[in-house]
Amino acid sequence: TLRIAPSLLPELTPRLAPRSERRLPLDLRLRESYRETREVVLPPGYRVGSLPEGGIAESPFGALTLTATGDGPVLLTTELVRRADRVAREDYAAFRAGVEAADRLLRQRLILEATR
Repeated sequence: TLRIAPSLLPELTPRLAPRSERRLPLDLRLRESYRETREVVLPPGYRVGSLPEGGIAESPFGALTLTATGDGPVLLTTELVRRADRVAREDYAAFRAGVEAADRLLRQRLILEATR
């Protein structure tokens, strides 16, 4: 069995929202967007066991969308849009919840199974 991550993005929570709460606003620097499409060509003797469910994690601060299509090759598309460059202290819990939801999408895996 082969397990393939849907994106090259690392988990976002440790980078963007590592603490459970904040006393000061969070400066994210710039608004940004990121789009990645991965084409996974199945190795000989393998079939798709399961595709990532995909989905969208959205909040007022941004969104992460993950889609997976095909049965060989498989296309995995990840799009991250950050709509805010600053998070107020009182909005941090909602921001962190959105980032954690995005990480749950990124933890999904494409499963390839040997046919032999």
